[in-house]
Amino acid sequence: MKNLIEKIDAINVYKKGTNRAPHKPLYLLFLLASQQKRMPRMLAFSEVNRVLSEALRLFGQRTACVNPEYPFWRLQNDRLSEVHPASPSVYELRQSNNDPKKSSLLKNRSEGGLIKSDFDLLAKHPELFNEACHRILDHHFPVSIHEELLNFFEIDLGLQSTPPDHVTSYDFKSAVLLEYGFRCAISGFQSSPVVKHAGIESAELVWRNHGGPSTVSNAIAMSTLHRKLFHLGLFTIDDDYTIRLSPDLGIANSVGLKSGKSMSLPSTASLFPSLTSLAWHRRWVFRG
Repeated sequence: MKNLIEKIDAINVYKKGTNRAPHKPLYLLFLLASQQKRMPRMLAFSEVNRVLSEALRLFGQRTACVNPEYPFWRLQNDRLSEVHPASPSVYELRQSNNDPKKSSLLKNRSEGGLIKSDFDLLAKHPELFNEACHRILDHHFPVSIHEELLNFFEIDLGLQSTPPDHVTSYDFKSAVLLEYGFRCAISGFQSSPVVKHAGIESAELVWRNHGGPSTVSNAIAMSTLHRKLFHLGLFTIDDDYTIRLSPDLGIANSVGLKSGKSMSLPSTASLFPSLTSLAWHRRWVFRG
């Protein structure tokens, strides 16, 4: 059973600096969700393309082309999935990377899915399913959007969906909130004087599972709502510490956001949000 988890932990994702592409983790969540729903092991690429394209648009970097064909083909290299037809000679390949073109996968009615041994293992040991999902979520996404990911793929983790301690570090959160006076730096919302953590969170700039440090300058105190919108890339912070909105946000006034508005800052300049970390968020998360 551990072999499956070890393979999930070791998946080779595209990396550029501190950014990691979410393509394989999202495809794995799709395959796990399909297994839980008792769908066939091998699924048509046309269906993978539909669902995974939408997932990449929602949870990936804003880009003109989302390329769900990449994880569909390349997860095979991690010994977690397979594709039928299997031979590259069947397909029209890209010149740049020797992967099949999306059009060729569709034309050949390709199917993909978990390898049979892992699919059967999950069927026999359903408790392994939760562990597999948690590994993917915790290693590749901030905890603030785990619920959105689970809802999107319609994954049910039952009562075992509490994130591990290293993700919800109480000391780190407390340090951030203390420096911001237990007040949302975006909206000014003040938490309860009795329960100071109520409704206020520490929003990481460079996600910790992407190498971000657990330091105050790599986080901003935000309301639970604004942290979620921030981690979904629906707004960002410029180097002058003003808010910039994504065109995907819609009516910003309804959620208390205004383009060009200055955020509140800690009293100590060395604890201001790191400009390097803010640049990372604008480059890899913001849907601008």
